[in-house]
This record gives sequence, C-alpha cells and structure tokens, in this order.
Amino acid sequence: MSQLADWKCHKIVKAGKILAFGPGFNGPVTVEDVHGAECKVEVTPNVFARGRPNLGDYIVIYEDGYKSWSPAKAFEEGYTRPTDCPYLVETNPTDMSGERYRCGVCGLSFYLDYDEMR
Repeated sequence: MSQLADWKCHKIVKAGKILAFGPGFNGPVTVEDVHGAECKVEVTPNVFARGRPNLGDYIVIYEDGYKSWSPAKAFEEGYTRPTDCPYLVETNPTDMSGERYRCGVCGLSFYLDYDEMR
C-alpha cells in the first residue's frame, strides 16, 4: 500500500466558531466574529454534505469563497491567528497604515489592521 505525501498548511482563512445553526441546518449559521460578537454566515446545504458539525466547531471560508466546516480540535491544532505566530518578524516598522510582518518559517507576510484588533 502506498503512502500519501505529508503537507503543511500555510493558508490564511476566515473562520468563526459555530454558536448556532439555522432550522434543520438550513440558512445562516451563527458564528463568533473577530471581535467575539455573534454574526451570521450564509451557507448552502452542501456545506454539511459530509456530516453535521457540533456547536463549537468552525465554519471556514477560503480565499476563493469556498465554505466548509472543521471539527474544533482539528482546526485549533492546525491554525493560529496570524498574531499568535511565534516566528513573526517585523519588516517595516515605519509603515503607519499597519506594520508589516513576515513569518520567519513559511515566509507568509501580512499587515496588521489595528482597528480590527480592537
């Protein structure tokens, strides 16, 4: 039997912890937003085709708009908020529109939005 190759994820996704479902798993899902408040995310029934998540699992939205869900344990072990990365290196401290950072391991770079962090 052959083995599959190992892969390491280095994407940034949008995600929120599931707080409530629409009736019969239809309609919007209530999730926790970046500020800890409740917000609604529209999902189609095919998001739950492979199974139904539990409260506390995550709705995940990828850069191309694809929506999925992930069990809490798998998501929390596989993702950290960009500001939680222990390998961040400040690359442009004079840029006042948001300091630019780069991960010293994977090389991914981004700007911190201070208004979003409040």
